[in-house]
Amino acid sequence: MKKPIRAAVYCRVATADRFALDQQEQSVCAFAKTQGYEITSITKESYKGTTMERPGIQRVLDDAKNGKMDILLILSVSRLGRNTIEIIRTFRRFEEYGVEIETVHEGTSLGKMVGFAENLQ
Repeated sequence: MKKPIRAAVYCRVATADRFALDQQEQSVCAFAKTQGYEITSITKESYKGTTMERPGIQRVLDDAKNGKMDILLILSVSRLGRNTIEIIRTFRRFEEYGVEIETVHEGTSLGKMVGFAENLQ
């Protein structure tokens, strides 16, 4: 029997907008269901995306490092962060832990997007 893919959900808004966080969670969880992913955790935080020194994303990174997920689901790349260099560094850390990042809005894995951007040179 095939093991289900363990997915962690990460939601972020820059302001204390509970409604927006709840909408993100609903959208990402609905997507996970259509993909047959098993949701293992949901992390939501209100924090600016210009830094990765956020408690929620650090918790998710720790879970990835400890093998608690196969994939991280986010609504869009902008929910991971707003600093392109930091997004790529963070992606590389998840990659080191064997965790793929998948976005709902862009409809692809972040790895494909990063690889495309790196090959533009």
